[in-house]
Amino acid sequence: RVIGASGNLRRLLCAAPLWSQLLSVAWSRGLEAAHPIVCMQEDARRLLNDQAEHLRSGSVELQHLRTILEHRESFTDLVGKVVDRCPNNMDSSAEMLREFDTTFEHLQLYVRVFCAIDGVEVAQLQQVVDSTSQQRPAMELRVAAKHFDNLPVKKHLAWLSSVVSSEVFASIWRGTVEQVSKGTKLSQKLVVSDVIPAAWTAWETLSTSIA
Repeated sequence: RVIGASGNLRRLLCAAPLWSQLLSVAWSRGLEAAHPIVCMQEDARRLLNDQAEHLRSGSVELQHLRTILEHRESFTDLVGKVVDRCPNNMDSSAEMLREFDTTFEHLQLYVRVFCAIDGVEVAQLQQVVDSTSQQRPAMELRVAAKHFDNLPVKKHLAWLSSVVSSEVFASIWRGTVEQVSKGTKLSQKLVVSDVIPAAWTAWETLSTSIA
């Protein structure tokens, strides 16, 4: 069923060959403005034009950006039928999305593994993870690009994720937390300022000694 598909970007792009024909002027020539085909064409044009503009401005929702990237060729073809030119920032938008997804994946790993031991306060970061999971589909790309910038731990997430499977580093991490905490609950501020640098130094020293 094609009628109504214009209200859903994924359905429209999945049926791109058909919509490529339906969006041609020939289909509506001589029809009244209220004719279903004309209305369907207008709905599809409006959707494509809106999404192209959102992509161009960075206000595209992540769920729609994923759909656009998944059906990139179809989106480019159909948008070319309704606007003068397709947005030229698809590659940079895809890179921004990858960076957001990677950072979020690393943050979840940090919370689940490195903060899942006694002595580390994690409630606030867990709230960030939970709220991000809920907001992510409808989050605008330009918002997502800065979403984690205020987290002090962000700059450490990549390398922590790279050693997450090391039992040796896990032992170093636990020992460092115990040494710094001295039986008290460590805030994330202290984890970032004291625990992570100390654990990193110990790890680097050990790696150098056995190289």
